[in-house]
This record gives sequence, structure tokens and C-alpha cells, in this order.
Amino acid sequence: MRLLFDVNTPLQLMLNCMVARNHTECHKTLLINKQGNFDSSGLKNRLEKIGYFDRVYIIDNSKGKEQAIQMIEDIDLNQINIYYFCNYSAFHSCYLYNKLSQEVNVKISLIEEGIATYNLYQSYDEFKKFLDLKCDLIDLDSL
Repeated sequence: MRLLFDVNTPLQLMLNCMVARNHTECHKTLLINKQGNFDSSGLKNRLEKIGYFDRVYIIDNSKGKEQAIQMIEDIDLNQINIYYFCNYSAFHSCYLYNKLSQEVNVKISLIEEGIATYNLYQSYDEFKKFLDLKCDLIDLDSL
């Protein structure tokens, strides 16, 4: 089984580490949004060293959407069985959610929705004005 974790904050990282350590027989990939509150120097190596994740990617959304998309496309998304996400207020999270929910047969699990996703859910029309990418509206009730 292959799992994909997507985090934007230290709290989300901690929660995803707790989930990941319980999946001992799975291949686990972690995506970290560098724009979050992370000091990413050495973080990738430390996370790989503790062994909760097999692959760790640091996505810097500030370097452009094309770079984020390329990094995501380097992951074989067709092999992912479960996508653990926390919110899709970051560009790469929105892109991933759309791609996985539309093109790949994957289970999607919401770990920690936080205020960003809730605000998005409540004011989707305002949020989508700021994105070039059309984000699918998440049905939080179904998650």
C-alpha cells in the first residue's frame, strides 16, 4: 500500500507522523509546504532518518506553480492508495486534491482541516478569485 501525506504546518506534520508510524508495512511519501512555519534546513534528512516516511519532498510554492506541479508529477500518483491531507489552501494541495479526486482511484482522508480549509469551505467564491487553478469544492461532510 502507498500513502501520500501533505502538510503545511508543524501541527499537521506532528499529526501525520503519528498516523504514518502506525502504517509500518506501507510506502509513505510526505509533501511539506515550505511556505508554512517550517525551518526546512535539515528537516527532510531528519524525517527520512526517523523512518516514518520513505520519501520526503519540500515544496516551495513561492518558486512558482510550475515547480510545484513538476515535483508532484514526479510522484507516481497512480500508485497512491490513500491521500492524507490537512487543507488545500496551498496551491500544491489544491492541485493534488483535484488530480487525485478526479483522475486516480484513491481514498482521501482529512487529518486536520484547520481554519484555512473551513474558511475556504465557507467562502469558496471569494477564494477561487485568487487562484489561477480551479479548485474543486471539498465536500467536508463526506470526509
